[in-house]
Amino acid sequence: MNRTATPFQISDLRTEPGYLAVVGERLWQAWWKEDGYALEDVLTLLENSLRSDPIPTTLVAHAGERFMGTVSLIASDMDERVQYSPWLAALWVEAESRNQGVGAALLAAGMQRSKAEGVERIYLCAVEEKSAYYRRLGWEQIETDVGGMNIFTRAST
Repeated sequence: MNRTATPFQISDLRTEPGYLAVVGERLWQAWWKEDGYALEDVLTLLENSLRSDPIPTTLVAHAGERFMGTVSLIASDMDERVQYSPWLAALWVEAESRNQGVGAALLAAGMQRSKAEGVERIYLCAVEEKSAYYRRLGWEQIETDVGGMNIFTRAST
């Protein structure tokens, strides 16, 4: 499907806290609900992104008031690999906003944010079905099938 890209901006959740509920609901539905977590658990984690500490940080893509996607910069995303830090995690793009560069822009903004904090290298993990996307964006796969996830790294840019 050929879609016309919608102009959007990326904001820190600290400056756009009105998106907290929708970000929490999307992440809960996608990754947490099935494991038995309550929506309130996810919202509590996201509220940490509202504090002044640089990590965690949650970024939101939006066009005016319309939520388009999110990604978070967190200290650790995998208990099995605590030696890797920080991570870009929970990349989510709304179905109607996919294939418009929103995900790539969120990842780039997260990398820029990490570089501004003095981070030289950043990590992420993805299931095999999503791994080709990250490779296309220049991420280097450094481990395979760690708890069902592939681990990627990239220099902060």
